[in-house]
Amino acid sequence: MSFDEEGLRLLTGLQGNPFLDPLMLLMAVIGLSYVWAMIIIPLVLRRKYDLAFDFLVVLVVTDLATFLLKLAIGRPRPEGVPVLSLPGAWELVSNSSFPSGHAARVAVGSLMIGWHYRIALPGLLGFTGVMAISRVYLGVHWPTDVLAGVVQGVALFGLWLWISQRPRYESLRRLVFRQFNRIRSLR
Repeated sequence: MSFDEEGLRLLTGLQGNPFLDPLMLLMAVIGLSYVWAMIIIPLVLRRKYDLAFDFLVVLVVTDLATFLLKLAIGRPRPEGVPVLSLPGAWELVSNSSFPSGHAARVAVGSLMIGWHYRIALPGLLGFTGVMAISRVYLGVHWPTDVLAGVVQGVALFGLWLWISQRPRYESLRRLVFRQFNRIRSLR
């Protein structure tokens, strides 16, 4: 039996646990793009505009990269295992499983927030691990899907670190802020 098959069998075999089932379903919701995008609200309220902008850019790039990789690779989701999901939620899931968008999004988001709030980094890394495990536990991803998603998130974080130090990126950020302030002043 392969690593993917063994890992999937092991984790989906834990389904039915009264503590783990609701936790893993909650993780599925927390990992959605629009939930992560809501992190921008407290950043803006705390006047952390640069971080809010960067966070939004990284989320969009991560989701776009994940979409394109899923389209190019086309790996089917696991079959023949129980899938634990919220009623009606499974219809919203794409048929391609590689890489895991939840794992990529949470990895890059956690690293980004942890980079700015170092005290939170260990908890955010643990959260990323639970997110990755939840995708396999729920039966919607193979273990290598979530591993690839985490690697993708780490790589995109590294790319953001490099790009964010470039003068052109800073110019783009300032341009966006000026346009935003201009629109706000029209009210």
